[in-house]
Amino acid sequence: MEIIEICRKLKNEVNTNLEYYKATKNSVYQVSGNNLNKILEEIMRDEKLAICECCGDIVPEETLIDTDDFIADGGIGIICEKCYRGLK
Repeated sequence: MEIIEICRKLKNEVNTNLEYYKATKNSVYQVSGNNLNKILEEIMRDEKLAICECCGDIVPEETLIDTDDFIADGGIGIICEKCYRGLK
């Protein structure tokens, strides 16, 4: 399995744990979600991956485009190529 797919699954697990915490207020889910998020952040840093600010997908850092540089009123943030193509 590709590292990006592993990170996507891990991100989904983080979100699921935090949703369970919000619904139940059981701190086990919060701690689990936070621990998984730390692991995800470490993997993403080591593998030079980032999260698109538009769609939330995990992509290689070098494929991100900073729209703040060329879209009036500050752009929409740092986005992936797929979202950028959708803007054109």
